[in-house]
Amino acid sequence: MVYVLTAWLHGNQPSRIKQYPYPTANFWSSILSLLPIFFQHQLCKWLTARILTGAVSAVYFPDHFLQGASLAARQVCAALSTPVDRDDLQLMLTTRFYDRMINELDKLESEKSKVTIDIPKIYGINVRDIWVTLGPRKAYSEKNREYRILKWMTLTLAIRKTQDDNMNESRAKIAKSFSDGINFKVDVEIDAEVTYTLKSAKDEILIDDRSRRPVLFRFESPHFEPTDRIYYKVSSDLIEEPPVNWNWRVGDIDYLLEIEDLENEAREEKDLSQLED
Repeated sequence: MVYVLTAWLHGNQPSRIKQYPYPTANFWSSILSLLPIFFQHQLCKWLTARILTGAVSAVYFPDHFLQGASLAARQVCAALSTPVDRDDLQLMLTTRFYDRMINELDKLESEKSKVTIDIPKIYGINVRDIWVTLGPRKAYSEKNREYRILKWMTLTLAIRKTQDDNMNESRAKIAKSFSDGINFKVDVEIDAEVTYTLKSAKDEILIDDRSRRPVLFRFESPHFEPTDRIYYKVSSDLIEEPPVNWNWRVGDIDYLLEIEDLENEAREEKDLSQLED
């Protein structure tokens, strides 16, 4: 039995998430929570785009960013094809996504199977979502006990826990979250012609798929701490410091890791509710 690269969708396989379950929250305002999900999502998308554009400039995002994303998507597909260039792949992918993909590619190569993935033609490209995570990196570790994590649509904030939860205190904590750190994830949807070929060790063609379908690439920035690292700074002698290196990397394709995270969160919530009962 030949191992198949399960991480890559091909042919008529359905999308992993047909309708994303964006989290709603009532910590912003009671009026906002009354809005339909569609309008909340559009409002959040506008807000996160403003935050990202303010950091990188309207000249770069979205047009230049999408041009780079289309080129990067093709390069990632080539790097995922065997024989795998691990060094190139490590530079292109986040650590977590690299570990997941290389595990599957190692299984293929151990059987001397060959896989080729290519995007010969792109018909269109657009930004589906912009995820903004605010607060220090330590707030999102498994050991976190100091911060509450608040989520609304594609915006996540880490708020330090305190005894005082009045309105002024909450505003101050939100402002502190904005300044403590920031991370961006941009989901780019590419309408593309995709080819996926899998051959056995004997060079027999096991899968030869060519289809036009939307492919979703998630590009992730580093987690900047503090947030003002992402902005241009002018020193006292008026010499402008070089901008920070954003170093975007692909952190997911077609919600491979995202669906696993959502399923894990659902299980944890279910276990927690059972304990409370």
